[in-house]
Amino acid sequence: MASASGSIPPNRGGYDGTAAEYALARAERAIRLTETVSFEAGATFGVPLLTAWNAVTMNGSVEGKTILVQGGAGAVGNYAIQIAKAKGARVIATVSSKAKADAARRAGADMAIDYRTEDVAARVADQTSGAGVDHLIEVNLSANAQKLGALLAPMGFVAVYGSDEMTAEIPAILSLVKQLSFGFFLVYDLPRDTLDRATEDLTALLADCRIKPFIAETLPLENIAEAHRLVDDGRAIGNVVLHI
Repeated sequence: MASASGSIPPNRGGYDGTAAEYALARAERAIRLTETVSFEAGATFGVPLLTAWNAVTMNGSVEGKTILVQGGAGAVGNYAIQIAKAKGARVIATVSSKAKADAARRAGADMAIDYRTEDVAARVADQTSGAGVDHLIEVNLSANAQKLGALLAPMGFVAVYGSDEMTAEIPAILSLVKQLSFGFFLVYDLPRDTLDRATEDLTALLADCRIKPFIAETLPLENIAEAHRLVDDGRAIGNVVLHI
């Protein structure tokens, strides 16, 4: 997940410490895993899965709609693809390599576009008969803001959960003409009733095996430095899990 650098206070929504076998949490934040979910899989859910769920559902039903997931091979993006497909949407994902395109398609994406080698707007237009997508999930608003108008259909919606920079230039006139809507959120500050609905919905999807964990590597705790290197270098396509 990309977040606005310096904009989120330390430990916002979390607890001190990491890589621990036990942690103290408020009761409402301790979610019981279904029998189909291992502890390793459960470790990959939490923030990514809740972020993905809210990004997919925050503007209402997506059944029959076309969704574009930016960064479809990331932890949030992968889960967003799975949730959107489970809810009846058609999903297009942007990725940065063939391996990541394969990962997005395994998650259920109907189409994966390599933004480094392909014209994303042209491919989206071709796949939507020129209409654009109904719903877009944005991982990095500052990098992609100016492109959004060309990607979205009239009355389209953008769910924004990340930005590498503090500011972003949105195409104002085109957004006005198309009557686009933007929804910004931090998963740490979602209302209690939203979190309750997310928990109920995701638990049902997990119990039905409609969502599968996105794990690249599982390493022992003594290899924690290597785990961080895998994440920092971008070599791992999926979550890196430490086993204690």
